[in-house]
Amino acid sequence: MKTTNLYLVTLKGGHVGRNNFIVFTYPIYAESGKEAARIGRALPRVKHDAKDAVLDVKQINLKDYILAKLQCDRDPYLHCINRQEQAAYMDELSHRIYRNAEVKKYKKRHSLRSVWNCDRAIPEEMLLS
Repeated sequence: MKTTNLYLVTLKGGHVGRNNFIVFTYPIYAESGKEAARIGRALPRVKHDAKDAVLDVKQINLKDYILAKLQCDRDPYLHCINRQEQAAYMDELSHRIYRNAEVKKYKKRHSLRSVWNCDRAIPEEMLLS
């Protein structure tokens, strides 16, 4: 028989600016801490591409689980639907926003419009493939 344990998973969240992240904690019930981390990583608003998206996993009791669930229900970051709503709560969220230790360098994105709008004829080999 499988036993289910309660875990408190601390995660890195995104959508707060380039090279920034926000920390939030989410209560999860799972069979093991490893599974709790996997479930937490798949939640919305988590930095899915970051290797260190899961900061901490700890086992808790039912009382702490219920308190953490209520705290998540009151967290404006987890309930924002769009950027405008999040901007309205930015004063409350600003103390939870951190800068990544390693700053990613982003290349300037160039438009492909000049490639698609060129007047050159398309070679017949490209049309057949």
